[in-house]
Amino acid sequence: MMDRVFSESWKNRHHWLLMVALVLLVAGCTTIPTHYKSIEDWEDVKLPSYMYLVDNFRTQWWYYTGHLKTANGKEFGFEVCFFVRRTGGDRYMGIPVRYYSNPVHLAHFAITDVSRKQFSYDDRRNKDAFTRNGDGGALKNSLCVWNGDWSVEQIGNKYYIDASMKGYRLILALIPQMPIVKLGDEGRFVKYRIKIGEEEEERGTYYLTIPRLKAEGMLFVNGKPMDVTGTAWFDREIGTRQLGPDQIGWDWFAIQLDDGTDLMVYLIKNEDATYDKDTSRAVLFRPNGTTEEIPFSDMEIIPKDNWISPLTNAVYITSWEIKIKKEKLDLKLSAVMQDQEIDSHKSTKVIYWEGKMDVAGTKDGKPIKGKAYLEMCGNAQPVRFLSLDRILMGHMPQYAACTTGKDGELRATSLFLGEECTH
Repeated sequence: MMDRVFSESWKNRHHWLLMVALVLLVAGCTTIPTHYKSIEDWEDVKLPSYMYLVDNFRTQWWYYTGHLKTANGKEFGFEVCFFVRRTGGDRYMGIPVRYYSNPVHLAHFAITDVSRKQFSYDDRRNKDAFTRNGDGGALKNSLCVWNGDWSVEQIGNKYYIDASMKGYRLILALIPQMPIVKLGDEGRFVKYRIKIGEEEEERGTYYLTIPRLKAEGMLFVNGKPMDVTGTAWFDREIGTRQLGPDQIGWDWFAIQLDDGTDLMVYLIKNEDATYDKDTSRAVLFRPNGTTEEIPFSDMEIIPKDNWISPLTNAVYITSWEIKIKKEKLDLKLSAVMQDQEIDSHKSTKVIYWEGKMDVAGTKDGKPIKGKAYLEMCGNAQPVRFLSLDRILMGHMPQYAACTTGKDGELRATSLFLGEECTH
């Protein structure tokens, strides 16, 4: 009797599962047109609305890095970033990803504890609070973004950050020291450009930045509170297609000098291990509030020492020399510790190096010092940014390594798949 009941129950359940699978299959085969805007649409980047959640773009993020110090001289670096990835039109194994969540919310948090020589990080993924009763969200009428109990919110002229992980909690107020800057062509920042016949294709992001903010707040280390002060850097990017098919990542420098000068250097890596000379560039932010874009041809980028990750075998350059000829600027950057690699396996599935750097050099022949943050993406694997198979299933390809090219040109420290490597 029980066997019969069990058999009938299983048949009913089996039929139900088949019906669900059929519905999902039909839904997966049904195309719902999804048009995401891109920089080719030439949007008018309006403020402050583009600081908030913006509709109809594939991916957008709010990115904070900075340098903190306690009264007794202990130094820390921090990274807090929030990503929003829209999933309309995406499918995984034929099933629309929007059934999981649209959008998906992701976040990273890292602390560089200089005195303890310790680097700690965490990352997370959450469903959308408004459409899937999840624990991640962002508002369209104010700068308010959260992922679980991590958050950033603008109140008045201050940005408030709260993020925590095992051993650390960071609560900061950030006060801009200069207005929001629209990078590139009024915020339209091209990272890839190719001409096909009479047509020209461009990819990139709408890019806003505040290169210097005053930071003040508290850092809890193993539950012990410490007052901290320092400086921070804020980037806001919005886009749909960021890189070209032959680009694998970037080296991004956010340099803050003690005289109030700030410098961003953005180097786009090609899959042949060179930098894209057309779209790689620097932006100089002067203390008087003026900015100037500097082409790749006016820079000299000299990689120095490297570090090989024991986890991924990726090779990262951890000391550099950067020369801006026109500005008579010669800077030497060195990592405060070698291992500042992040494996964001719980969220974006991108392996990258993001860390705190010390800066020393000369400006107009006079000594100058400063701090910097450096992000190196594409060293462990090509950046296929927020690809859905990685976000949902945690797929990670095997690692491969390349450090030099064949023609002796300046090389990005690119590590990518499917390429024979020469050491």
